[in-house]
Amino acid sequence: MIKAEIVVDFPKWRTKIKNPNLYLKKKIEKLSSIKLLKKKNFQFTLLLTNKTFIKRLNKKFRKKNPNYIIGEDCVYVGQSIRKPELRFEQHKEGYKSNSYAKVYGLRLREDFYEKYNPIPTRSDAEAIERMLGENLRKLGIGVWFN
Repeated sequence: MIKAEIVVDFPKWRTKIKNPNLYLKKKIEKLSSIKLLKKKNFQFTLLLTNKTFIKRLNKKFRKKNPNYIIGEDCVYVGQSIRKPELRFEQHKEGYKSNSYAKVYGLRLREDFYEKYNPIPTRSDAEAIERMLGENLRKLGIGVWFN
């Protein structure tokens, strides 16, 4: 099964393709019918934007993640006094959200954070956020954190 979130960030895409979401969902459905892909799960976000934005975003991403291995996951690591499920919902709704978590966030990775909860103090939470983010980067995972 192929799941895709389509984000149209540049209005000119709508002049080239009348309804990019519908158009790309139909293409993805065709891909899903291929026998080889039926038994596998794929999940991704497709960002339709302009070249300038992508160049700037890629440069910023590569500067922060020089060891990123193409094809590995990209994650946002944050800390909050809220439960992770509630905080993730807030990001997706736009409340005090990180723009990457809001637009590209698909799910929580409990395997990354569960062993650290509950965290007793804010300074401990900030230290764990930094440590976890840096350790994931060393593994070749793309990471955004404050």
